[in-house]
Amino acid sequence: DRGHDYWGWRFAGWALHYIGDLTQPYHARPLPGVSTARALWLVLRGRSAQAVQLVSNRHGVLESYQYQRVRAALDRRDWESPLLQELAGGEPAPAYDADTPRGELSRDSSRAGAALDAALEAHVPARFVSDPAFEWTKSGEEAAEVETVRCAGGDAAVAALDAALAIQFRRFSGYARAWIEHVRAAGTR
Repeated sequence: DRGHDYWGWRFAGWALHYIGDLTQPYHARPLPGVSTARALWLVLRGRSAQAVQLVSNRHGVLESYQYQRVRAALDRRDWESPLLQELAGGEPAPAYDADTPRGELSRDSSRAGAALDAALEAHVPARFVSDPAFEWTKSGEEAAEVETVRCAGGDAAVAALDAALAIQFRRFSGYARAWIEHVRAAGTR
């Protein structure tokens, strides 16, 4: 049905989903933290399947961790949670035009990948993020991931992962608000 609010909200949701995907370093660069030369070396040595498995595991671990941390803050109604505060945004939105997602956002996410990848490698149990024989998606480990991280590395590991996640949320919030402001301005012309 044309002109129905549902379609506007549906397409806005999709657009924000894609903005979110582009702020995710594992969507912006095939192997975050791995140079092109190193990636080619992995292919030449026949180790590309292992590299892909590690990236898949890290991607899944990250998304599961962030879901659990945000869900827990929402369940507690902890509106002052640093992660929720980052999602709510506070800094001015960056400038935005039609080239921003492909240019600036994807480049920014690609640059952010190495630090995020290093944080996962440092603070998540090695079996989850550094063992190419392990399959995260069917492991059944998702529900207890935060507690597993805490048991392995203490509250410091959870705090370090939260800090790395906050940087990603800040980027998402800024670009999402910039897109919304861009669309709003275009609609008033």
